[in-house]
Formats: sequence, C-alpha cells, structure tokens
Amino acid sequence: MKSLLLTLSLLITTMLFSQSVLFQEDFEGTLKMTSSSSGAGNWVVNTRLQSQGLKSDSATVTQGDTTYLTITSAVDATGLTSVYLQFSQIAKVEFFDKCIVEVSANGGSTWTRLTSNEYLGAGLFLNNSFTVGSYPIEWQASNPFAQPQNSWWKTELFNISAIAGNSANVKVRFVLIDGNNNGSMGHAGWFLDDVKLMGALSELTPPSVSLLWPSHLDTVTQGADYQIKAKITDFSGVDTAMIAYVTSTGIVDTVAMHAIATDTFQGTIPFIGFDRIIDYKIIAVDQSPAANMTIDPDNGYYRIVAKPAQGMGFVAYQQGFENGFPSDWMQVNYDNMDWTRNTGATGSPSTGPLGAYEGSYYMYTKGINNNNKTAVIETPQFDLDSIYEPMVSFRYHMYGATMGELHFEVLTTNGVWVDLWSIAGEQQTSSGDSWREAVVDVSAYQSDTTKFRFRGVTGSNYKSDMAIDDFKLGGSYLLVTDIGVDQILNPTSVVMANTPMPVQLTFSNFGSDVITSASIGWALDGVPQTPYSYTGSLAHGAQTPSITIGNPTLTSGTHTIKTWTENPNGIADLNFYNDSMEVNFYACDNLLSGIYTIDPNGSGATNYHSFTEALLALSQCGVDGPVTFNVASGVYNEQLSILPINGTSATNTVTFKAASGDSSTVILKYDASGAADNYVVKLDGASYITFKDMSIVAENSVYARVFVLDNYVHDLSITNSVVKSELLSANNSDNKALVFGIDSVGDNIYIQNSRLVNGSYAVYLEGGAVASNGWNFTNNRIDGYYYSGVYLKNANSAVISNNYMRADTTSTVSEHKGIYLLENSGSAVVSNNEVYSKLTAKPYGIRISDCSFDVNTPASIYNNMVQTHSTNNAGCGILIHNTENCNLYYNTVHVVGNASL
Repeated sequence: MKSLLLTLSLLITTMLFSQSVLFQEDFEGTLKMTSSSSGAGNWVVNTRLQSQGLKSDSATVTQGDTTYLTITSAVDATGLTSVYLQFSQIAKVEFFDKCIVEVSANGGSTWTRLTSNEYLGAGLFLNNSFTVGSYPIEWQASNPFAQPQNSWWKTELFNISAIAGNSANVKVRFVLIDGNNNGSMGHAGWFLDDVKLMGALSELTPPSVSLLWPSHLDTVTQGADYQIKAKITDFSGVDTAMIAYVTSTGIVDTVAMHAIATDTFQGTIPFIGFDRIIDYKIIAVDQSPAANMTIDPDNGYYRIVAKPAQGMGFVAYQQGFENGFPSDWMQVNYDNMDWTRNTGATGSPSTGPLGAYEGSYYMYTKGINNNNKTAVIETPQFDLDSIYEPMVSFRYHMYGATMGELHFEVLTTNGVWVDLWSIAGEQQTSSGDSWREAVVDVSAYQSDTTKFRFRGVTGSNYKSDMAIDDFKLGGSYLLVTDIGVDQILNPTSVVMANTPMPVQLTFSNFGSDVITSASIGWALDGVPQTPYSYTGSLAHGAQTPSITIGNPTLTSGTHTIKTWTENPNGIADLNFYNDSMEVNFYACDNLLSGIYTIDPNGSGATNYHSFTEALLALSQCGVDGPVTFNVASGVYNEQLSILPINGTSATNTVTFKAASGDSSTVILKYDASGAADNYVVKLDGASYITFKDMSIVAENSVYARVFVLDNYVHDLSITNSVVKSELLSANNSDNKALVFGIDSVGDNIYIQNSRLVNGSYAVYLEGGAVASNGWNFTNNRIDGYYYSGVYLKNANSAVISNNYMRADTTSTVSEHKGIYLLENSGSAVVSNNEVYSKLTAKPYGIRISDCSFDVNTPASIYNNMVQTHSTNNAGCGILIHNTENCNLYYNTVHVVGNASL
C-alpha cells in the first residue's frame, strides 16, 4: 500500500486534456445554420429569449410539418477521437410532438438520430426526444399556454464520438416534428441557443462508479476486513481503481481495487478495531490519453463505523433448507410424524406462514390429519469448543388457533435431551405476520460433539402448522487483543481539595491473548497526565486488582477524570468500545457549614453560580453543621434533583432562601418535556431541607408538578414561598399536582405561610406502609386548583389550619374536594379554613373518608367556613364517611343547590 498525504476532502491534481471548439452558433451575427421544412414551418431568430447574448433561434410546431435547423458547412473533426455536442434549449412542445437531434459524418448524406446512449444531460430523454416532459416542473408541462422565461434554459450535452470522431464532414441538425398532426396546441415551440461542437484528442468522459451490495456504510458489527465492491465502467476501459481512506485514529492510506468480474472491482480496507470511524472514497482513472478520473462520492465520503455486535457476532454454521432436506440433519424414527420441507404457504387455511423467512424453503409440521403428534429433527454434531460464547439462533412461525408446542433441545454428555427453549400456543395472528427470532445461549453445553434437535408437538386440529427457518450456530467476537477499564474505584464520592488523591481503577482482558503489558492513559480536566505502564500476566476474562495510576492534588471545585487502555502487548487494541471510562466529582475544601450565596455574578469560596453547582457541592462534600444558601435576586431556569446529603440532621439542615426575603425576587422555574422530568424540584430521599422566600414555578401546560417527594422524604419545609403552575389545569391528572408524593412520603412535611397557585391538586401526598407523622399545612392561600386543594392519604395526626382555598371557578369538573383526608389516623385537626368550591355536580368542601382516628383524642373539625355550589343533589359541605372518632363543631357551611350540608 502506498501512503498518501491527503485529508478527508482528498485533493488530487491531474492533467486535463483541453478541448477545442470546432463550431459555435450563438445567433448574434451572420447565421451558420440553415432553416428548412417539409411544409410551412421555419426557424426564426428570437430576441425575447436568450441563454446568452441578445438572441436565440426558435420554431413553432406547424401542423403536419417537420422543420429542420442544420449546420450549413460541414465541420472537420479529423484527428479528434472525442467529439461532443453542447447546446442550450427550451422545448415547450407537447408530449406527442418531438424535438430530436441528428448527426451526420458524411456532410449530410445520411443522418444518425442521437439516443440515450449518447445523452449526458439531466433531462428526461424519453423515446430519444425532448418535449415539455423533459423538465416538467421547470417548463410547466401542465400549462400549455405558459410563456417560456429566460430562467427555463437548460444546457444539454451529447457524446457523439462514436458517430463523428475523426470525421472530416460533420453536420448536426435539430428536427422539430408534429407527432400527432394537430399543430402546437398552444405550446410556444423549441428554442435553441449557444450550439457548440467540441473536440479533443482523447475522450473526456470520466468512469462511472457505483457501490455494489453489500455496501459498507454507516454502522457495521463485523470484526473482519471490509470488502468494498463497486461497478466501474468507462468507454475507453478502466486503467486504475483504488480506495482512499482516513481513520479516526489518524491512518491515511490507499488500497488497490482489482477486477473480480466484468466491470466489477473489489478492494479491502483492513479492520482496525471497534469504535473506530473509517471515511473512504473510490477513485477510478480510465485508459484514455486524458486519464479521466472519477472520485466517488464527489462531495463528502462513505463512512464505516464499527461497533461490536450484540448477540451473535459471527456465524459458524447456517442452514436455510434451500437445497433439499440437508444431508447432515436427520428425521428420527422415534417420533410419530416428520417435519416437511415446503415453499410458499402450507396449503391449510388459517395456519402456517405465507412463505420462508429467507430464500424459498423452510421446514414445518403439517397439522392436517396429524392431531397431537410429535415431529423431531436432529442437527449434525458441532464442535463448540472452538467457539467463544456459542449461541444458536433460528426463526419460527406459529400461526393457528390450535397451535401446539415448539421445543429446542440439546443432547447432554450423559445422553439426555434437555429443553433449552420452548414456546406454546399461537404466536402470530396471520400467515403474513413476520417470523420471530429465537436466540439461545448454548455455552453451558460446549463440547466437540454437541447436537441439538427441534421437537414440534401439533395441536388438537389442523390449525397447528408451525415452521422453522434460518438456523444459525455462531458466537460472540473474541478479538486477539482487547482490554478495557472496568471500574474507577477512586474518586467516587467526597474528595478533599489540596490533598494528594490516589486515582485507582481496574481493567480486564476481553481478548484471547494473555496480556503481559499495557498502557493506561488518563486525563484530569482534559489535560493528559503521565500514562501508567502495566506489566504482568492477565489471562482472558481476568481482571486486575486495584491499580493506582496517579496521585494528583486538586483545587476545590468540579473535576473530571477520564481513563483509557491502549497498546496491549505493544500492539493496537482492536476494540475502542470498552476502553475508556470517566467520572465527574467535586473536590471540597471542607464539609459545608454556615452561610453561602448563590449568585451567577458572585465570586469567592462561599459563592456558587447556580443551584446546580451548590447541589453538586452538597452531594459531594456533605455537611457538618447547618447550611444556608442566600440566593441573589433573579430568574433561575434550572431543574433540581436532590439526593440524600451526607451529614444532614434535625440540627444540620439545608436552607435555600431569597437573600432579599421577598419571594418575588427569586424565581426558580423549569419547563418539563414529559413524565420522566415532570418536576422543578425532586427530593429523592433528601431530608432536612427548607425552601423559604422563593417562587418555584412549573412552566409546562401538561407536566406541571413543582415539588416531587420520592423515597420517604421527611423533614421538608416550604415557607413564605410561591408554589405555582404557570397555567390553569384543565383536568384532574396528578401530572399537574403542585406538591406530589405517592406511597413514600415520610414524617414532618410543613407547608406554611405560602401561596399555592393553579394545578390539578395543590397538595397530593400519600404516606407509606406506616402512617406518616407531623404533616402540617397552615396559613396558606391556595388559589386556582382544579380538583382538590389538599389531599392526604395515610397520614397520622395531620394539621390543616388557617388556610384560604378557592378553586378555579372558570372550569368545569364532575367532582370537587377542597380538603380530602383518606385513610388517616391519630388526632387530625382541620380548623379555621375557608373553602370555596367551584360549580360542580358533586362538590365536597371537606371530605373525611375511611379514617380511624384515636378514641381518646379524636380528630377535630372545627371553625371552618365552607361554601359549595352543586348542580344537582350530590355532594355536601362536609362529609364524614366510614370514619370513627371524629368531632365536628363550630363550622359554617353554605350549600348552594340541593345538596346536604
């Protein structure tokens, strides 16, 4: 192979033979072409349209007439083997008329009509003629009366070398024919300009190149050299064909392509490993003196991206039943029916496939007259010892209402057949449904004499034609040299700044050769570090013990370490896919304690530029005292996911609060895109957290949760804040609950002195298997909710007091629950609340259902003012349902409509 200095754009300089203009007619001066006709038609110089200059020539279809425009004096092309005709045209003639071009090599004595063999233009040259259909869009084929414009001109090119090459008396004529004897039918005619005959000592048409299947494009999963095939044709023959390629690892090279059949060439790009990119072009040079060259593709490149296959990486044996029943398979004599080889449908209605999965033939169990019978075929013996991670795949089709069972089994070394895979019943819903694939791991049965069998059991009637096809035995790729980092052991969590930190990892040998040496490269924050040199003896599948590759001293802040393996046994690793691993972490000066700021424009060791940056410090460093973040005024477009923070406790709390003390000055908001990110703040097990003096806003109209509480969050306080969905809810979906936690909310949830705006529910919380304590909702204003203001399930001694609740009165809902306690216990208090429902069929101002309160200190429902508005007789102001030990007193209830108080 010859190395080239080239880039991806592949610049190649060649010598081009010049062309001579033998004849040119631009219709600007004395005419060099003559008009003639079989009737009254005529070519006339036109000044309205021109492709260049000021004039062109034109003729209109005349009824029953043929009109000619001919080069007046013959052109001498002696000694020129390559002759081309070029002209500009607009052929605004109907489909049945014809604009044809003819060439004479003997001064006009005889004429040869040009065909698609000579045509090199871009138009539709149907029936070897031009019409309005040659460029139907540009020439407005659907409108016969459209007047041609200068933007309509098209340049055409014909290679007339075979007719006019080396001829001394060349003439060309343009022939306009009324093909159906009805004249122009409103069409403007044929317009010609800038007619040229050009000649050269050599033919100037470059080779034609097209990739042949299988073309290696985009992602491939094979671990072998790439055979690139192309069809390359040229009038003078192909002199040279090659592939030029560049790899993502910096290799730049060419490989020759050789003829393997007529006009078919093949070249081999070597496999350089997985997770590499190869960009390549095909270069072809013809045998003409001009050495015409084609680079394919002209722009861009073909690309190969190699990634290891998931599942079967290579096929060692394949059987598709195409050439009769395979001689190495066996129809056994210990069953009571045979498998049948078939093509097309099985012939029985409502069962079996329409045809084979691949090819034409497959095997099936014929259900007709074979009810509840067993058919067995055995495979040949296979040597699995030589296959890495052996597996079997096959296709199956099981359509039929009384479909039976299909089993794939292995013969063990002690002579017992063991079921490896089975399926029963109808798997497809029609004969035309796609075949399904089964992939079976057979690595537990590796030997040099492993045999398999298919056992089919038919059903209770004929609708049990089950079929198999495309049996393959293969394995995973096992490369010779393939190592990769398994795990970064350190850093993983808290890292202290200004102290040497060991970087520790393990790597494994995924290849077949024993690894005795390798290099471990690594980078800290994108800066390459000194590689670590490994020596030892690492067998296939083995993992190294912990290796320390460096001991950097870090400044406080965020950092990234990336590690990778290279040069196993001093040669290239053939699989980049598993080589590298990286970790992001935070280096702490010390554990957090005290007062910090969040200010995008701030600076200093105690300032963070975003909530996200502050949370990273909390998650990496933890706390050893109370922590408060004073947040600078501004709008923060962030989504917060807070995991448990090391060191937090009832004393060591974490508080986020507006530095100004005004909730309108700090706005944290997020526009969710779907169910997976439906939150502004998610507390995922994080506890002892307070949000104070802030506005937290969900912007999406469908996914509008603001706070989500997961994994037994406890000790959460939201005070003096605004919790808001930007838009009114249009339904009762909990996707729009402002504060949401289901099945796993812990103790001590406080929402106090805050405003909750819009949402389907303002608060939707459910305790876990054990009722949660200390839920307190006091002194809040809850406006614009759609379905329920406060919904609490499985809470113990919840307190809901001094809240003002007014539902969204602009929308309609079938049911409304202002305060709803379900399956609560203890000594709940619901007091001093104002609850105003919307107009609805079933309104409940306060509903207490299925609760078991304490017999000694019952629940208290008192001093509440409730107004409901019912459209029928359902609902009521306060409902106590299936509940015991509940005191109800000093409440004011106003029911509009006929519902109960």
